[in-house]
Amino acid sequence: MKKLFIAGLSIIQLTAFAQGNSKFTIKGNYRTGNSSGKAYLAYTMNGKSIIDSVELKDGFFKFAGKTSASPVPATLTFDTKGVGRTESLEQITVYLEPGTINVKTNGATVIGSQVTGTPYNNDYNDLNNLVDAGISHMTDEDRRFMEGKVSPLSTQDYETKVAQFRKRFSDITSDAYVKFIKSHTTSMLSLELFPKVAYEQRYEVVKPLFDGLSSKIKNSAEGKKLAGNLEKMRVLAIGQPAPDIELADTAGKLVKLSSFRGKYVLLDFWASWCGPCRAENPNLVKVYNKFKDKNFTIISISLDKFDSKALWLAAIKNDGLSWLQLSDLKFWDSAAAKLYGVQAIPQNFLIDPNGIIVGKTLVGNSLDAKMSEIFYPVKAVN
Repeated sequence: MKKLFIAGLSIIQLTAFAQGNSKFTIKGNYRTGNSSGKAYLAYTMNGKSIIDSVELKDGFFKFAGKTSASPVPATLTFDTKGVGRTESLEQITVYLEPGTINVKTNGATVIGSQVTGTPYNNDYNDLNNLVDAGISHMTDEDRRFMEGKVSPLSTQDYETKVAQFRKRFSDITSDAYVKFIKSHTTSMLSLELFPKVAYEQRYEVVKPLFDGLSSKIKNSAEGKKLAGNLEKMRVLAIGQPAPDIELADTAGKLVKLSSFRGKYVLLDFWASWCGPCRAENPNLVKVYNKFKDKNFTIISISLDKFDSKALWLAAIKNDGLSWLQLSDLKFWDSAAAKLYGVQAIPQNFLIDPNGIIVGKTLVGNSLDAKMSEIFYPVKAVN
């Protein structure tokens, strides 16, 4: 399952800790029936795209080159069927850093492959193994979802099932991140995993994880920056009180979020110019109509501009948004968006009747599922 996970993690920003202009070597064995074909190595370094290739000799391959000042993600592709680099599905990620990088594949497949030999690759390999261990406990149906073998046309309640699968997969990866951080306290990768962990886990989990990192990691430039952001993480963590806000509604009347204590409130950040937000609005309408009589409401905060108020009002009408609409019409300078750390929309926070954050980024069927869980809990069978 390593191929799927690596693709998802390669967006992590890498930290500079290697020496520039050092050399790397990648070697391994991808053995097939006739042991022929090609291996390709594709990466971008110092703004330049590089594609290298070598012939497989009895399955063996070797690449060499210079590294950058920080580990550089590269895609290693094997083609033994003559389909070409871009068409082959046999791909893994390696990180170019000083030293010898060993790639061990399971015969003629990258599934279960191991990439070791240098610090970042060793850590990354450990992380992948933790994710693989979690994935090994998935159901057959979840595996079919992962492999894209579940058809939406022939699967009843497909959207609900795929949303549930994504939640389970997210839980598996998040659990793997936490385990990795606990067991790799001197690794820069642990620090780089923190944004996702901090966003999805309770602050009571995040703070001890950070405190457990080595002094060297915490005192790095990135560590100090993260330490400075921990307070904001605490404020916005699930289980924490939602920061109060006061904004004007469409008629200019100031409204406080705290005046809705006693209700479940979905605090929704959107804008009339945001395509994904407009696409999500029908789902919000459906959920609002389903639960509005069960102590639930929505408060939408728009990131529209002052000179586009008419477009904001028109979008409210056209999308049938019958709940409270607020905005200071300051675009990304919105005071509420800054307070809640909103950097992309749509974004939302589910707040319980006591004013506690109990959910985040509930879009698609995940919002309906969360509200159903709250208002229609499944009773345990004795």
